[in-house]
Amino acid sequence: MSQGTYQDSTRYVVDSDHPGGILAGKREEMGRDVYLEPGAAVHGGVFAEQLEVSAAPVIVNGAIHARKGIRVGGASAAQDNVATVTFGSAINAGGSFVIAEGFPSRVRVLGDIYADQLRLQNVFVRGNLFARNAILRDCVVLGGAFIEQGLRVEQSALTTFRAGSASLGSHVYLFYPLAFAHEEIGIESPVGSLALQDLAELRSKEFETTRVTYLDETDVFAISERGGEDGETTGMSVLSLAMRLLDIEPAREAFEKNLGFIKTLALADHLGPGTFSEDARSEMAEAEESLFEILAAPMPASTVPRTTLDEIAGRESTQEMIEVLRSSGGGDRT
Repeated sequence: MSQGTYQDSTRYVVDSDHPGGILAGKREEMGRDVYLEPGAAVHGGVFAEQLEVSAAPVIVNGAIHARKGIRVGGASAAQDNVATVTFGSAINAGGSFVIAEGFPSRVRVLGDIYADQLRLQNVFVRGNLFARNAILRDCVVLGGAFIEQGLRVEQSALTTFRAGSASLGSHVYLFYPLAFAHEEIGIESPVGSLALQDLAELRSKEFETTRVTYLDETDVFAISERGGEDGETTGMSVLSLAMRLLDIEPAREAFEKNLGFIKTLALADHLGPGTFSEDARSEMAEAEESLFEILAAPMPASTVPRTTLDEIAGRESTQEMIEVLRSSGGGDRT
C-alpha cells in the first residue's frame, strides 16, 4: 500500500501515485467503494461498487468497472479548472455516470462508456456512448451515442447518434451526415453538420464556422427500416444532410477523409510513443481544444432555405448517404 492510500473492506482512498490497479482481493471487497482524491494516479484498472472522484488532477490508466456507478465532482473539494481527470480506457458503470454540475475541470475518456444513465459535461470522449438515457452538455464525442431511450444534447459535438428519441438544444454539431431516432428528433436551434468541412484544418487553426452546413427541423424525415428474423418493417426519424445536397460525391470524399482523421485522433493515446512525432501530438491536442472552441462560436440566426430542386435531390440521395456510411465502416451500428 503506497503512501497516500487508505483501504479496508468498505472503502479504498487514493490521493497519490498508485502502482497497479485497484481490484477486489477477497469476497467482502467486491462491494468496496473507491475514492480518488486530487493527485491520484492509478496505474491499472479499477473495480468498485461506487467510484467517486472529488477533483482534478486524477488519472486512471486502465479500464473501470463500477457496479453501482461513477460520480465526478465533490462539493467540498478544492476545484482546479486547469488540471484534468483522465480515464485511460473503457468505462462500465452499472448505474449512472455523472459529472457534477459546475465541475470546472475537463474529463477525458479514452475509450467507450457503458452506463444505464449518463449525465456528462465538459467531457472529451475518444469512443462511443452506450446508455439507456443520456444528457450531454459541452462535450466532444469522437464516437457515436447509442441511447436506448432519451438523448438530450446541448453545446456538444459527436459523430452521430441512434436513440429512442432525441432532443437537440443550441450549439450541437455532427461529424457524420446522418443521425437516427426510433421516435422523434426535436431541434430547438440549428444543428451544425461538419460532414463537408475538412476537420484536418483544425490543426492549422484555419477552421471556418461559416463553412458549416446548418440543419433544422425540415431536415428531419421518416424512413422505414426492415430488420429482425421476421423482416418486420419499423419507422425511424432521420436527421440528414442529404436533403441539402445536389451532388453526393463531395460529401462522400469529405466524409471518408474526415473518418480517417477522427480515427487517428481517437486512437492517438493508445498507440505507441513512437507512432507520432511531438509536433503531431501537439497538433492533435490543439485539435481537441479547437473542437471545444467551435462549440462556443456564434450560431446563425436562421438556416438557408432549400429550393424545390434541393428537396428532390435530397430525397434521392438520402439512401446513397446511408450507403456511404456503411461502406466506409462508420455506420455499423446505424
